[in-house]
Amino acid sequence: MDPITLHFNIFQAGSGDGEGRQSLQVDDPRSTTVLALKHHLFPDAMEARRSVRFIASGRILQDAALLEKCGLGRESHIHVSISDQTRATGSQQTPPMSPEFRATTSPAGACDTQASDSAASEELWPYVGRFLGLALLAIGGLLFHVAWQKRRQLSMHTSQMACIAAAVWVYALLCHGLPAFIQVVALLLRCSMFLESKGRAGSAETRCPSPSASQTDSVAVDASSTRVASVTTMRPLSEALESTARARSLSGTENVSAAAGGGSSI
Repeated sequence: MDPITLHFNIFQAGSGDGEGRQSLQVDDPRSTTVLALKHHLFPDAMEARRSVRFIASGRILQDAALLEKCGLGRESHIHVSISDQTRATGSQQTPPMSPEFRATTSPAGACDTQASDSAASEELWPYVGRFLGLALLAIGGLLFHVAWQKRRQLSMHTSQMACIAAAVWVYALLCHGLPAFIQVVALLLRCSMFLESKGRAGSAETRCPSPSASQTDSVAVDASSTRVASVTTMRPLSEALESTARARSLSGTENVSAAAGGGSSI
């Protein structure tokens, strides 16, 4: 690849104007990386571990990229941004949370309950409007039924107005009343299913006793039974030992008396 000429526009952090311009000719772009070019042009900034960025065609050139693969022409302009690395990293850190903000965000439970209440109220308001609309349609239907029964007593103008109102009522019933009625019925079904499942859960809890109480009772019964069994087993052993001791004492006294009787007879 032919050598390329790079024109650098150097910008220092904290100053709006460019610090200077510099040009460099790279003879072997295939083996030259962006990082090597940074060390060659700005050794002091690299030793101080400052942030040096090369920007070409609106994108930042990576340090490990070769100049051949950066899409540079025979003469390219590169903007160089030199800034303090500690300052750049420190600016990206999130600031500490103030105590006032902590105090305002601490009651999470209250916020959750308020949010749930507001969400529930927002969900119920449309259904309230649908209920009112269905009620108005029902009242209008009753009025039209009464007007139909008294149609012979109405004048021509009144009957025409009643027919126009009936047409509007039919349109409202078909286009708005039926969808609202279906949604209300679905809401009632969901409420009934929720209440039924809640009732089943409550009945199951009442039927099944708490496991802790049953376990403690069984453990207490087992402990008492083991204690009684140990006492009952110890009592026969003590009685047997006492009986053997008595038998030995009686046999000893009989032997002594027999020996005394034999001596006296002699």
